[in-house]
Amino acid sequence: MQIKRTSEHGFAHVALVLAILLTAGAVLSFKEIPKVKELSRTLLGKIDPGNVLSLATGRLYYVDCQKGNDSNSGNSEGSPWKTFSKVNGVALTAGDAVYIKRDGICTDTVNGVLNITSSGNSTDQILISSYGVGSYPKIVKTVSGDAINVSGAYILISNIHVTADLSTVTKDSACQNGPIGTMSGIRLDKNSHDVTVRNIIASKLYAGVYIAGDLTTGPVSSRNKILNSVFIDNKMMNSQSSAGAMGVLVWGDDNEIAYNEFSGNDACSRLYTRDGSAVEIYGGKRNNIHHNRAYNNETFSELGHVRTDSNKFGYNLVVSKLPYSKGFVTRGGGDSYGPVPNSTFYNNTVYLTGSTSQAFVCAGDCNTTTSPVFTIKNNIFSGAQKSAYFGGTSFVESNNIFNKTPEPTSYSINGSSKVTDPQFATIEDAYASVLDFHLKSTSPAVNAGTSDNGGYTTDLDGSGVPVSTTDIGAFEYGATGAPAGPSFSFGSVGDHGYGSAGSGVFTKASQSGLDLFLSLGDLSYQLPSGKNEYTWCNEYVKPSWGSKPFSIIAGGHENGVDNAGNGVIDYFVDDTCLPDRVNGVQSPNLGTGGSPTGTDNIGKEFYFDYPAENPTTRFILVDPKMNFLYGGLYTFSVGNERYNWLSDRIDEARVLGRKWIIVANHENYISSGIKSDEIGSDYFNLVMKKRPDLLLQGHDHNYQRGKQLYLNSSCPSISASTSTAGNSACIVSGSLGGDGPNYSKGLGTVLVINGSGGVGHYTLSSSSDVHYNYFAARNDTAFGFSKFTVTPSGITSSYVDKATTSPFTDTFSISVSGSTVTPPPPPEADTTAPSTPTNLTAAVVSSTQINLTWSASTDNVGVTGYEVYRNGVKAGTVTSTSYNSTGLTASTAYNYYVRAFDAASNFSSASTTVSATTQSAPDTSAPTPPANLTGTVVSQSQINLTWTPSSDNVGVTGYDVYRNNTKVGTVTSASYTNTGLTAGTTYTFFIKAFDAAGNVSGASNTVSATTFAAPDTTAPTAPANLIATVISSTQINLTWSASTDDVGVTAYEVYRDNVKVATITTTGYGDATRSPATTYYYYVKARDAAGNLSTASATVAATTLPQVTTIASVHGTVFSSSNTPIYLGKITVIKDGVSKSKKTYYTDSKGAFSIPNLTTGTYKVTYSAKQHVSQSESVVITSTTTDITKNIILQRR
Repeated sequence: MQIKRTSEHGFAHVALVLAILLTAGAVLSFKEIPKVKELSRTLLGKIDPGNVLSLATGRLYYVDCQKGNDSNSGNSEGSPWKTFSKVNGVALTAGDAVYIKRDGICTDTVNGVLNITSSGNSTDQILISSYGVGSYPKIVKTVSGDAINVSGAYILISNIHVTADLSTVTKDSACQNGPIGTMSGIRLDKNSHDVTVRNIIASKLYAGVYIAGDLTTGPVSSRNKILNSVFIDNKMMNSQSSAGAMGVLVWGDDNEIAYNEFSGNDACSRLYTRDGSAVEIYGGKRNNIHHNRAYNNETFSELGHVRTDSNKFGYNLVVSKLPYSKGFVTRGGGDSYGPVPNSTFYNNTVYLTGSTSQAFVCAGDCNTTTSPVFTIKNNIFSGAQKSAYFGGTSFVESNNIFNKTPEPTSYSINGSSKVTDPQFATIEDAYASVLDFHLKSTSPAVNAGTSDNGGYTTDLDGSGVPVSTTDIGAFEYGATGAPAGPSFSFGSVGDHGYGSAGSGVFTKASQSGLDLFLSLGDLSYQLPSGKNEYTWCNEYVKPSWGSKPFSIIAGGHENGVDNAGNGVIDYFVDDTCLPDRVNGVQSPNLGTGGSPTGTDNIGKEFYFDYPAENPTTRFILVDPKMNFLYGGLYTFSVGNERYNWLSDRIDEARVLGRKWIIVANHENYISSGIKSDEIGSDYFNLVMKKRPDLLLQGHDHNYQRGKQLYLNSSCPSISASTSTAGNSACIVSGSLGGDGPNYSKGLGTVLVINGSGGVGHYTLSSSSDVHYNYFAARNDTAFGFSKFTVTPSGITSSYVDKATTSPFTDTFSISVSGSTVTPPPPPEADTTAPSTPTNLTAAVVSSTQINLTWSASTDNVGVTGYEVYRNGVKAGTVTSTSYNSTGLTASTAYNYYVRAFDAASNFSSASTTVSATTQSAPDTSAPTPPANLTGTVVSQSQINLTWTPSSDNVGVTGYDVYRNNTKVGTVTSASYTNTGLTAGTTYTFFIKAFDAAGNVSGASNTVSATTFAAPDTTAPTAPANLIATVISSTQINLTWSASTDDVGVTAYEVYRDNVKVATITTTGYGDATRSPATTYYYYVKARDAAGNLSTASATVAATTLPQVTTIASVHGTVFSSSNTPIYLGKITVIKDGVSKSKKTYYTDSKGAFSIPNLTTGTYKVTYSAKQHVSQSESVVITSTTTDITKNIILQRR
């Protein structure tokens, strides 16, 4: 039926609440201001009515993972902690809050894991959120486990981003190199309950949120809410690469998962080929999954495990273009993971176009003799291969639309259902590709539903659902698209430079009330001497713009290739320059990728949704055909990965309900200025086919606002030809507003070129330019920026000139109309208590545990849980019909009873009381430590151990053997043979004894032993470069290069004429007392300590000089420095360095000496005397020398 709708959840009421809060601000202390901010963010978000975040009333704690310090107090923004261990050490109480600094990164290896073990209460939760400005804090997993682990109750977690660092994760080379590991973002432990997770982002994980439980004996996490969050690209599988890639994994009961977005949760699986899901339910009961949007997930929801029961799905939109997607998968008794009874599906829209996709599947035998496996009503199931596969007849089906006949074909659909085209508002043809799953007025789904729609009162848009004329699918006909959301403004321009004009533009922008700035590239141009990217950021942008969100798409002046010295985009977007301060930025890292600053494709190819909470707008920034220093050429052609990525991001934005889509790049395709095509037809015409609202570009240094362009049968593509006039058929009709300035949303795309950010202008062409007719407003003299104001109902743009005198102006708008409905009345109060639990039994498990089970109670609305009482005192609360009572005393009797309660806190009367006595205490006495441990070395690889046996009150069962503090074996006797050891290695051993009860003794004494060294059998290398030098008629000197050895060379053997004549340790040898004029042959061998001898060196020959007989003498006098002759002064003479030639002479009473009979050669003569400093000199005797006279003076000491 045709309906009208009011603003989302009554924004007039929100405004009133905020006004009251602000009025009350006078009585709030300064530290309570973050509480008011948090409340306002939540109220203005897509909230679930009746669950508005309450103000924190207790203590506030702050964590800054980058700049905090654990020695700080942690109780103010100015004194934050650094690690979560400080938070974990605080006993949080109801009303306390923990705030994590935005724009920060917290890793488990540096900052630890956040463990919330405390509990709030039903009126005062414990808050875990963020503070400051910028993007949500990223809590990053690098090893298996959970980023946040919650075991308490009444907790609210909001405004954070949980993710994984995939560079640290093992990759499965056999499964597309996908990441493997069980990393979860937020784990709600089996003991947790009443936890709200709201406004988070979860990406790259095994599971974004894991609601855990013990499916055998309980408990399971329950009554939690997962709301308004984004689960994107969770692609991690378990260690077997069989299962994973889940947005939310549910093992618990009575949880609500609503108003979330799921995209890209899909990965390679060794077991199933592909696996992944938006919401996977494994053993959970009575969970309510409703009003979610999903795009390109492997499966939206898969249900399995025999415990699973009574889960409900309503008003979900599930869209996928993956080849293999499935919408819903449930199971009958013939499946090993079934049966899964009583699943209900109301008003879901499933649209899957992949070749093997199936919209609804019941695997196994879906017949049952008890309750129906599933109920499906008011759904649209459209699957390319199968609309539905039922596998049985034990189910309820009515008022559904199938795009093709369900299988098996033997099943006849209910008379209220149809096999037909649902007639969505989607436009999908050769000229347009615009996804829209609202209904056309002619759709067979309009007014064709049953009022039995699971009790939901609003459709996916938040529009009221009429009781008597309900439509089929997730949207009521007449709903206007995405819910209302906040308004914001952003500025956009490119081509800034480093001059006063560009600085003036930034100053003007900072004064214009903008929330976000979008730079269209060409930033600093030629950097001045001594300046770099960081100085441009810090001196040129930040003084005026500050720390508000600032996003960039690179131009050719910072790609690092085309214009050297202009800077590199990777450094401009580094977090010390212009960081990502926009929440949820996603970068695809296509192609070669790579960045020296770890920024991946930020600044080159990325997207983000804005604002952070309840986003209305998707910005997609790309750089087609740009060549980057880091990343290479960004090719863009029909069907390649970048083309498909852009197409998917636009489709995804529409499925997720973004009201506005804005695409931006730096360079141009058509222009009435000097620039021509630099981005390619494939890119530009894809944008035209997808019809985003705006296409923003810079590059041409002027301002050009285009008319609204679109493709159609008369304009199948837009040409960039500079010789052919623009095709007027490509412009939306003027009667429909295509000429502007007031455009209508959805008819086409408005191109805005603004390169007037500060660099000198390019002159615009005259009206004769072939592309002139594509543009409605132009200017080539003003410096300024485009200011866009975005509201749920429209975009308005105005050119803001930095000049104050005769400024240029241009204003245009893109508008959409809306409709309203009356909000549904509140539900009536529930005052009926559940029935009394029956058949309570107690089973004794051990000396410390008794397990209870009982039959379920019933309630007019639904049983929420059970309180268990032990000896008259409440011992626990559970949502299942079993309870494990642990921590009891041995041999003690206990009395138990149970009572049920519902969501309205109505309590049943108590069940009958049962008694049970715990078993006697077990053996807790450990054996005595083993004594007298000894280690005996047997060989190079074996050490034998023996010890004196231990004793025990019952009996020793065995011994654990530890080597170097690691257990290496277990034996039952008091000896152990340790083999396979390394030669020459010292090992340390100790022993522990254990008994049958698992009690372990203390360690024995420790012994150390060293295995025998391995024998050395490797010979040194042969000496090389042997040289023989003839010194005289009697001496030949040898030198050679050192040999090498695995252990070490210890000596060399010298051979003369094949006879060993010497063993030395140096690499030289003097062979004296040879015969004159005689030829000698030499070689050398090296030897090591083990006696291994090398092969011989090369052999060399040398011939001594002939004998020349010359008789000469040296005589003279030795005086003291006091000029008195020295008596008995000592003179030593050594010829040619041969020590064996040494002779000694003495002075007479007059200090005279004579050294006779000297033959040719070089003599070292040393003069010495008592109490004098000795003195040496060299004396050379040649064939012509006769007598030499010396007068020597020795210095006294």
